[in-house]
Amino acid sequence: NVMIFDDLLLRKEWMNLGSIADAGDNRLRAVVHVEEETYELLWDRYFTFMVRDEGAAAFRKEEMYSGLGVRHFSDSWLLGSVSEISNGLHDIPEIRGPVQHYGLYCMNHIVDVLAYETPLVSESKEPNQPVQTRPTSRPV
Repeated sequence: NVMIFDDLLLRKEWMNLGSIADAGDNRLRAVVHVEEETYELLWDRYFTFMVRDEGAAAFRKEEMYSGLGVRHFSDSWLLGSVSEISNGLHDIPEIRGPVQHYGLYCMNHIVDVLAYETPLVSESKEPNQPVQTRPTSRPV
């Protein structure tokens, strides 16, 4: 069941990250759980992605975006650094570009994706199993 990405932008509930991985041929697949529903996001072409610890990630007031749990940025620190992390071939109009910034703001994880187009979103049958973190032991 395919849905429109803009519909996911409207969701206000907390999400859990199920998984994220390169899906081959420079495609990126992410699975998120929102309440009892599971969604798959598939980017056909991506530039880079990173997963950050939600508790330690910096939040910047100057960033411009739409959405809440799923965000589409029009201005962000990551978009501003593309020229520093690229060899300059990231924006070739006949082939790809411009790079867009998407964010998945989940419990325990923030995923930043720089991609060339909006992801395809579909409901997934994957079980609602968020990414598990190892318990940490701290010296007493």
